[in-house]
Amino acid sequence: MVDSGYPRRIELFRGVPPNLDSAMTWSDGTTYFFKNNLYWAFNNTWLKTEPFYPQQAAEYWLGCH
Repeated sequence: MVDSGYPRRIELFRGVPPNLDSAMTWSDGTTYFFKNNLYWAFNNTWLKTEPFYPQQAAEYWLGCH
């Protein structure tokens, strides 16, 4: 189910690329955006991506090195 007020324009999410594959908000409130084999952690308070992103999705989410 989509939250009220969404979808929103991607330009509102500083540091996140266009044409994403998917997005989700984790239980800690961090929103993660996925594109190809990369992901970005987005700080919902400051409305920008966290430092040191993007990172490889498979390494973090699947434990593949």
